[in-house]
Amino acid sequence: SPYTSTSRPLCLTADCVCSFAPVPTGFRLVITYFSAFYRPATDATPKYAFFGDWNGNPTLTPASALTDYVFARYSSPITLYVDAGVTPVLTIVGTAFPSDAMATISGYLVAIP
Repeated sequence: SPYTSTSRPLCLTADCVCSFAPVPTGFRLVITYFSAFYRPATDATPKYAFFGDWNGNPTLTPASALTDYVFARYSSPITLYVDAGVTPVLTIVGTAFPSDAMATISGYLVAIP
């Protein structure tokens, strides 16, 4: 079954935490692609993004890291597995309060017997 979820968080610190729809009971999510943007505030620099926590998850650098009110863009194929009941989370790390961010993940659900 296809899966797509979009998050447009309210960023209250330099880090934007994008939470997506939880994986339904009885399924495992395979994330195959993600895209995100981060519009930094003045003098802010988007540094990197990561899924979940630091335990073995990939660190993602932006495709472009532009400042002065220009978007930093993240976009890449990726393969990550998320178990049933877990909420996928992508954190975009910056150096100051961002003014806006949004992220989308897509992939598919695998039924767990």
